[in-house]
Amino acid sequence: KHDMAAAAAAAALKVTFPGMPDVTARLFLYTGVSQGTKLQNDIRSGKAEQHLIPEVSRRDHLAVAFLDARRVVGITALQAAVHKAVVDQRRNALVTRSLASEVLCNLSGTKQVVQSFAEFGVRQDSEDVLVCVLNLNGVEVEGFDERLHELVGGTPRGSVWDVVKVDEARLRKWYKITDEEAKLSSLDVCACCRIACRDL
Repeated sequence: KHDMAAAAAAAALKVTFPGMPDVTARLFLYTGVSQGTKLQNDIRSGKAEQHLIPEVSRRDHLAVAFLDARRVVGITALQAAVHKAVVDQRRNALVTRSLASEVLCNLSGTKQVVQSFAEFGVRQDSEDVLVCVLNLNGVEVEGFDERLHELVGGTPRGSVWDVVKVDEARLRKWYKITDEEAKLSSLDVCACCRIACRDL
């Protein structure tokens, strides 16, 4: 288990954000996940967070968003969703109850929390899971990577967009991307625009 967790950590993509030197995100991709139902229940009940971050005081500085990897169009949209979540948290303007759920809701480009979780979150049939670990102060939690692997299961992989086939047709319909838009720009950029313009 330790070797698998180390492999997952080594494969994780680290993302930084302009103007936020203390904020980083690590993206862990797991494929072949077979316990989607249990994972979904643990996320909803709060057991997942308790397992990953035993120290309650650390939960203000670390957020973990669990996403269905087939619903994440690209790094640009995900960066936009995370950036917006952090900014809104600092402004005390979150739409949802936590930073992790805010990332997921932002990624959907809507304020429909329940629908966002149903479409972009982990479902019972989710086989490819992307975990976005958002760190707000640069201090790592000891044993986190091992506990994450234990919680999710599956096989740790590299970049999600090189491994997982994104459900483009479904996402084009979700984001209401026209054929004209699709010809001019990537799905990732189009989704990023929806995220940026959600509150306008």
